Amino acid sequence: MGSAKRETILAALLTSPTVLDASRACGVPRRTITRWLSRPDFKAEFDAARGQIVQSAWAGLNERLGEAISVVGKLMQDGPPYVRLQAARTVLEFALRAEEVHNITPRLEALEQAQNGFDWPVKGGFR
Repeated sequence: MGSAKRETILAALLTSPTVLDASRACGVPRRTITRWLSRPDFKAEFDAARGQIVQSAWAGLNERLGEAISVVGKLMQDGPPYVRLQAARTVLEFALRAEEVHNITPRLEALEQAQNGFDWPVKGGFR
């Protein structure tokens, strides 16, 4: 498949919620796109492009984080009681989630390191 068609498929995949929608958007059969996604080189290119989009979105969110914290803080101080309660719940929920992520990240990294050093069985026995 040519470079232009490859770019068209990538663009459709990156802007569509499903492979079927991407297929319709770029005029390439769904099975063809699925087959391309099973190719390591194409999948790596798709994952890299998607990663760049997520990283860009994350950077945009981070730029607004301070503003969001200020708004919630102001609502906790100056809002009507039901708004103050909801703002406080929001802060508590996100604080708990942040604590969970903070605690689980090192454990996950340790598991990944242990997995990388383990010779996992494959069909028919060990490698």
